[in-house]
Amino acid sequence: MKPELTRAEHPRKLQLAYRNEKGTVLHLELSMAERRAVAKSRFEELVAPSPFVLPSFQKRVLKQWLAARYGRPAFPNSFETRLRRKVKFASGKPREVHRQIRKIVETVADDLVGLFFDLGDERDRELAIGEPYELGLVLVFDTERHGELANSTAYRVKRELRYLFDLAYPAAEKNRIDLFDCSVVADIHFSLADIRRHDQWRLEYLSQEADQSGPVLKAGGMPV
Repeated sequence: MKPELTRAEHPRKLQLAYRNEKGTVLHLELSMAERRAVAKSRFEELVAPSPFVLPSFQKRVLKQWLAARYGRPAFPNSFETRLRRKVKFASGKPREVHRQIRKIVETVADDLVGLFFDLGDERDRELAIGEPYELGLVLVFDTERHGELANSTAYRVKRELRYLFDLAYPAAEKNRIDLFDCSVVADIHFSLADIRRHDQWRLEYLSQEADQSGPVLKAGGMPV
């Protein structure tokens, strides 16, 4: 089993481990790409009694995975359009901003609880050309699993994200996203009130990304 597929870090696949009283493990992989609709009238016919049960912590992971898949934030269309702007670094081909964000954070997703966006009063507004979106980013790192290493990783990601936004949205640009703040916060200091005020950035959230594969950030600790 792959670690990123067992902790709800992948948006399209999840691996679960059922157990019986003897301690035998039965592995099950769920795939969004291979999902099938089952009529309620047939559901009981297809479900057979089994000695295998899903441990409670695995049930929490399953809830988290489903919530992340079907509860993705809906950002304003004009904001999403600006995130599709292509930016070119000194080396490499031009890449859309949202893809570059993905590239920056996906390799360190194991150290982060989540990446959160704060659009403030513009959270649900379609801004016209010439009106910049004011964006705040919060990188929440995992204190339990990696501690100081995760802290250092988050600060490195912060520097890379700031550089990306400065390069992609210069001051003279009409359709800007102004990254006014980028913070690093320990998971133990990121409250439920903070979660409600922010939208978690799921790296596959754009509609055309929905069926692509690849690791993403885990869901950000929302109670389940």
